Amino acid sequence: ALVIIRPGYIEISLATLGVLGTAASYSLVNTANKSLTRTENPNAIVFHGFLLMAAIGIVPALHTWNPPGWWDVPWIVALGVFSSLATLSIIRAFAAADASVIMPFNFLKLPFAVVIGMIWFTEQPDLWTVVGAAIIFSSTWHMARREAGQDRD
Repeated sequence: ALVIIRPGYIEISLATLGVLGTAASYSLVNTANKSLTRTENPNAIVFHGFLLMAAIGIVPALHTWNPPGWWDVPWIVALGVFSSLATLSIIRAFAAADASVIMPFNFLKLPFAVVIGMIWFTEQPDLWTVVGAAIIFSSTWHMARREAGQDRD
């Protein structure tokens, strides 16, 4: 991530800090969800997670709220359905397998995000984004292979 962000070369903005905070929060949530799958029902974990996000999100939403139009409703419903299914799928995967097996597949979001950015937003990744993504991918691959080798011992 530091190769992609390049602190010192590019000014660190509030958006950059937000991305780093989101990444840290995401890792904490995944760790908590993996732990919760030992004792809790996956559906309950998803429900309570979304309830917590709604409670946290209501505060900033009240300051900037604009009512959605009718044309936004299908997109909002689709976002809710697909994000719920994605979260439920990850939590069920955590319940079924070790995180070292699950998380490398989760990193497939990186190339998908790049392709979507290129197609929908005509963004072109620069060399440092490609190098950073390669480091993230190769370190994830290495950790997954190492964990798989330790499981056989």
